[in-house]
Amino acid sequence: MLEWLALPIIVTAGFIPGWLAVRLLSRRHSEQADGLEVSLAALTLGLVMMGWLALVLVEIGRYSLLTLAAFWLVITIILTLLVWKRQPHLSRHRPPITPKWQRPFLMLWLMAALWLFLRPHQFITGAGDAGVYVNLGVNIAHTGRLLIHDDALAHLDPALHPVVLRPVRNPVAKNYLLPAFYITDVASAEMTPQFYPLHPVWYAVAYGLGGVPAELRLTGLWALLASLAVYLFVRQVSRWQVAALALVALSLNAMQVWFGRYPTSESLTQYLLWVGLWATAVWLSDRPPARLWALLAGASLGSLFLVRIDVLFLLPVLVLVIVWQWRRRQPGLAWFALPLILLAAHSLLHALWQSQPYFFDLYQFAILSLTRGEGGLALLMVVGLLALGLFAYFYAPLMRLLTAYRRPLLALAMIGLLALAVYSWFIRPYAPTLTYADQFSGGTLPQLDHENFIRLGWYLSPLGVWLGVLGICLLVWRVNWQTAVMLLVTLFFSLFYLWSLRNNPTQIYAMRRYVPATLPLFVIGASYAVGWLFFPNGHRLTNGRLPMTILRLLAIALACLWLGSTAWNARGFVSQVDYVGLPAQLAVLVGSLDENAVLLWHDQSPVGMGDHLGTPLKFQYGFEVYSLRNLEVLDEVVLVRTIEAWQNSGRTVYWVGDPTWLEARQLPYTETSVTLTSAYLEGRTDHKPTAVLPISWTLHIAKLK
Repeated sequence: MLEWLALPIIVTAGFIPGWLAVRLLSRRHSEQADGLEVSLAALTLGLVMMGWLALVLVEIGRYSLLTLAAFWLVITIILTLLVWKRQPHLSRHRPPITPKWQRPFLMLWLMAALWLFLRPHQFITGAGDAGVYVNLGVNIAHTGRLLIHDDALAHLDPALHPVVLRPVRNPVAKNYLLPAFYITDVASAEMTPQFYPLHPVWYAVAYGLGGVPAELRLTGLWALLASLAVYLFVRQVSRWQVAALALVALSLNAMQVWFGRYPTSESLTQYLLWVGLWATAVWLSDRPPARLWALLAGASLGSLFLVRIDVLFLLPVLVLVIVWQWRRRQPGLAWFALPLILLAAHSLLHALWQSQPYFFDLYQFAILSLTRGEGGLALLMVVGLLALGLFAYFYAPLMRLLTAYRRPLLALAMIGLLALAVYSWFIRPYAPTLTYADQFSGGTLPQLDHENFIRLGWYLSPLGVWLGVLGICLLVWRVNWQTAVMLLVTLFFSLFYLWSLRNNPTQIYAMRRYVPATLPLFVIGASYAVGWLFFPNGHRLTNGRLPMTILRLLAIALACLWLGSTAWNARGFVSQVDYVGLPAQLAVLVGSLDENAVLLWHDQSPVGMGDHLGTPLKFQYGFEVYSLRNLEVLDEVVLVRTIEAWQNSGRTVYWVGDPTWLEARQLPYTETSVTLTSAYLEGRTDHKPTAVLPISWTLHIAKLK
């Protein structure tokens, strides 16, 4: 199909069953929500449902686009019959008309957002998370499964394994064939991909509809929907003007734009998180129907556990929310808790079943970092469970105590946040810079955790950071049932990653940790602070001290300066699209190679061209790809014999790189050279990226006769 039809098909296919589910759950309460809220709720419910179903099919090795479409049709027919039978009569209740000012604003925003987010980086190479996601999605679409059984590697002479497999430090896997594709069973050549599965599963769906271009654009759809979810959350807890300011500021932000184009899981995480937080706020506002908003919140937040592995750190916070609402006897709690718990359990089951190398590698690192001892994790778990039990048992007296001392406790929390911000901005950056060992290059890199807060200001602007801090403090001071969960979740992740961020040499890429929660939190905080000035509502600043006009002029000036500085800091990030033309050039290269070829890369770099270009050549085009990583242990007789066996079976063998080894063994060949060129935004650790650098890969390809 045409690549541009893929996203409309995904949106339509998600919206139809989701809308039917909303009708079943809503009964006569459609007048409580406007069309925008109903549409996003329906779309998200449908996407969560179909995404989870596609994932289950992938896990059992039965996925295909046709199979998923058949299930979609059955589910849609069943929901249609249920709606027809129960007759919720939603059509008789006209939803409230969206105020006229919102419609033109959202239409203008939508046109801008389509341009901002649907111009994806054409990142298809391996060795980095982005390219691995893209190629993994292609492989899932081709094979119908997540785990990879490489028959060619299984029949490769075991004497060549030390040459083509790279050892890794991992508690489960001992090596990989290509970065992020761990060998978990050498005998059967079973490869277990890195990363949690829901994001690449959606990439497989997009690939089946529109190929790699549709995959790359899917991230932009998530970023667009995530921005809209943030808008609805702010509109729920504040005014539309504040929500509009937050939407514009978020959409203009360099990080939001960059990761809306970059094929990693940040935008999908942001989308599900903020739909979940918005639905939670609506649910806790006691707006009917409780079960609709509770289900939307639980399903969205629960799906996060299948997208990102670090969301598991959030589980105690969400369990606390469940216990808290259980003691409050909140209507619809079961609709919130059950999907959340079941999807979290599915995440853990998947980790033990099909993501062991990734899961245990990350949590081994986390455990060592947090506990520095064998019994530390067990102790933390016991303390956490004990705290939850005490909270549940002593809920009533505890809540009376919190109510009685509400203002002093909130003031203490505000003072603590302000103190942390001052320390992180003015004191911590001047601490000595430490280093850590880089397992890929073998060298050392600077550990820049002490500069995390300053570096956040590179993209939010210093004004945006401090407006955000003040607004967050205001939200804490005015905390209510609707904002409490949002503050718990986003402050948890923000404090966690602002204190300790596992750096990457590519600076903008390291900032990905802040996209799901921290970036929207600071944008919301800054918007809330501006709104507090513009709509004082009789607060003390206007009680005979400052005229309202002055406050509003100050608010407008701050908003303009903030938006201007945000746009200024986004220069280069908005205009730049990385690796333009690379997929087309790679397709031309593939066209010059014989089908069913074997590619041998003479490259002993820790991460070389065999990893970067070999990954798409293997998973997108089906070539057999090996990097000769360790020539010191190479049995030359075995390799020559293997090459001859490939040729005798009718396969063409290509040697990519320096042909000196071939000449020394008198292996005849014909040589050609291919150059791939593009450009990318620089990746640095010492400053914010600004320069666009050309990139050129010249491949010397020897075709063995």
